[in-house]
Amino acid sequence: MGIKTVRFDFDGEKGTMTYENAQGVKMLTLGFGHNEFQKFPQEGYADLIAAIPVPGHMYDCAVSAAWVDETRLHIKVQIIDKYFGILDMIFGFKDDVLTVTMEKTAQAFLDEYTGLANGKAVK
Repeated sequence: MGIKTVRFDFDGEKGTMTYENAQGVKMLTLGFGHNEFQKFPQEGYADLIAAIPVPGHMYDCAVSAAWVDETRLHIKVQIIDKYFGILDMIFGFKDDVLTVTMEKTAQAFLDEYTGLANGKAVK
């Protein structure tokens, strides 16, 4: 997936996921029990012609989150633009280890967000 770092901040019914990938530092606003509408921060996806990258172009999306249990956070990203897609992210927390699984339902985009990764907490 190429994600170097990830950080979560929570504030009531909202949260943020800040992460760094090959394009730099990105941020998603999370809605707990509701969608937060925003631009999905990955740049360069197709615009009018499928599979032809457009520098700087980002898709509209709706992002929600829920705690599946005490140790697992599920984030759902719904791409709601000229093209549609779903990205499901599950983050598992145990002691100082983070495990993330990301799975997409989309053609020709969100490829950077599929896979399984592990990491350690940094304090």
